[in-house]
Amino acid sequence: ALALALALALALALALTLTLTLALTLTLTLTLTLTLPQEKEALLGATPLHAAVEAGAAEVVETLLGSMVDVVGMVDAPDEDGITALYAATLCLVDNTHLESASPPSLFIPYTTRLRILRCLIQASADVDAVSPAAGVIDSPLLLAIGGFQHEAASALLAAGANGRQARLATR
Repeated sequence: ALALALALALALALALTLTLTLALTLTLTLTLTLTLPQEKEALLGATPLHAAVEAGAAEVVETLLGSMVDVVGMVDAPDEDGITALYAATLCLVDNTHLESASPPSLFIPYTTRLRILRCLIQASADVDAVSPAAGVIDSPLLLAIGGFQHEAASALLAAGANGRQARLATR
């Protein structure tokens, strides 16, 4: 009876986690669709993780990563353009810095939030050296961070084992 009760409690906890993840993903998708129609095209073909990364929704990224059964396989899953979530996070961090003064305040995601997302993906064992030549991406996230003068992001990537030499050789 105790084993059955524990199994039911575990099943209920899993169902609640999946329901919460689905609700957060749907809320994020609806929010982006309703409030940022110009971004709608960019999100087509994106995974829920990519959509949360691009939207700067750190809590949703954390929830998605926490609810994935195969985190390592899912965190490196590319979108339809071949871009990984970590590369997208690095790109958003670089672009976000350039847009800080130009964007309307409602569209600007704080630097600390973008960096938090990058660190969450690294902590989830994202491939810090992933490139996608087929998608035209030959720069690693590290090279992108260095080129965008994102020293904290570059330091986090190096601390996670990013290969600086590989990043330099990828551009030759």
